[in-house]
Amino acid sequence: MHIVDRIVLRLQLDFDSVRVGVSDENLKRRIEENVNGGERQVYVAGEGIDMVLVDALKAKYTNVHYLDEFEDLWETDSNWFLEMKRLNGGVPVEFDGYMRELVDREVFLKGKNKVEAPPLAELRLHRPRSISVDCSPSFCLHRQALSPPEQNTKRLRGASSRGQPEMTTLPRRVCVTGAGGFIGSWLVKLLLSRGYAVHATVRDPDDPKNAFLKQLEKAPENLSLFKADVLDGDSLRAAFAGCEGVFHPASPVPDDKTVDPEKEVMAPTVKGTENVLEACSAASVQKLVMVSSIAAVCFNPSYDQDRLKDETIWSDKEFCKEYENWYSLAKTEAEEMSLKYAEKNGLHVVTLLPCLVFGPLLQTVHLNTTTKVLLFMIKGGPDIMNNKFWPIIDVRDVADALLLVFEKAGTSERYICSTDQIDLKDVLNLMKSMYPNFSYADKMVDVDYKVAVTSEKLKNLGWSPRKLEEIIADSVESYEKAGLLDGKPCRLPYIYRMLPQE
Repeated sequence: MHIVDRIVLRLQLDFDSVRVGVSDENLKRRIEENVNGGERQVYVAGEGIDMVLVDALKAKYTNVHYLDEFEDLWETDSNWFLEMKRLNGGVPVEFDGYMRELVDREVFLKGKNKVEAPPLAELRLHRPRSISVDCSPSFCLHRQALSPPEQNTKRLRGASSRGQPEMTTLPRRVCVTGAGGFIGSWLVKLLLSRGYAVHATVRDPDDPKNAFLKQLEKAPENLSLFKADVLDGDSLRAAFAGCEGVFHPASPVPDDKTVDPEKEVMAPTVKGTENVLEACSAASVQKLVMVSSIAAVCFNPSYDQDRLKDETIWSDKEFCKEYENWYSLAKTEAEEMSLKYAEKNGLHVVTLLPCLVFGPLLQTVHLNTTTKVLLFMIKGGPDIMNNKFWPIIDVRDVADALLLVFEKAGTSERYICSTDQIDLKDVLNLMKSMYPNFSYADKMVDVDYKVAVTSEKLKNLGWSPRKLEEIIADSVESYEKAGLLDGKPCRLPYIYRMLPQE
């Protein structure tokens, strides 16, 4: 049984509840007006409880209760506590602030009569409010509407020099899957810089390739690494617990020819996304931003190549299967499923569709696929490259776009994330003019295929991407610092080759 239900049972299913946090005469009056006195039970919710109000409640009630009284139920009836204990090798973990707040809030909402201290926006206007929410007998979680501010203000335990509880800002809490990846790591860095508390999922928190995450600014106080796999729903639910939003960039892009498409691409992308969606619902996440790809737009032979493709266009799944384009097929199926899930289950889902992503590196232990494309263009190698008309974007602009759509976009929306559209031969010529001393790839074959897309919809939200010259310059500088420009030839990731060179 859920811990909230057990607490409610102990309160005999019939109690009033008050969420306190400010000392306000109007709030006291509201309590008098909305909550019956006498021997009825009252549950006092609030992370930072104002003892002036509590004393007033005790004078009116004979049975006043707090969350700490039910500590014995945490280890037996809290799904979050039990899951975290399991993931921690059987060692109990602290029932910490954000989970306490969720449980506290749910119990509050089960009360017959409810009086709540105002949120931050109403505190400024000194308007207390009384609310009443119908809850099912088994489970209820009040969902506050998402809003752009970067932090929520709540009252914490503690006192000021005058002996009154202090107002302390708590960061908004979100989770990023695949946080050690190229896009994921830049998103984590951005979120931390904007004051968010971040749950970062990685395969192994102790893997040296993830050590850089702990060194990011504000990471010591606001970053938590979670061992999770998109094919393990339980690990995702534990990572998402207490988060209002989830970003899902985790997805494989094979470097080599796919031998087992289902295992290597389809399952982690499609089934993994399904697990993320279900975990979001289980953890009462409010909004999911899924990283799709223009691969879910541009592979459609029935659409005129010379026309710009927008968010209304989808790749043809049968066409992808025929040409064994498993990455495009997986991204298309995963994105379609996400938007349908949102409509059916009420989860706020937004998808972002980046193009060819370049940009500086935050870690160099494990290089992502698109970085290897640019390195191949600079250093050359044995493979033949398609001279396709590709749109290009900077990884930092992708991170900016992800946060932008999280804070501003409506539900079930798609956003293409692209800037300069240029064929790769012209990109190569631009780099030669900027850096004439590199070896560069010399095997490139023209193909009659264009990937022309528009990001006007994203720009209308206020998104402003970098120019191609800046993307290249910052990428090359990053590669030089990492010692990646040693002049040795390298291989081009398989999906970008003209012909297999095995």
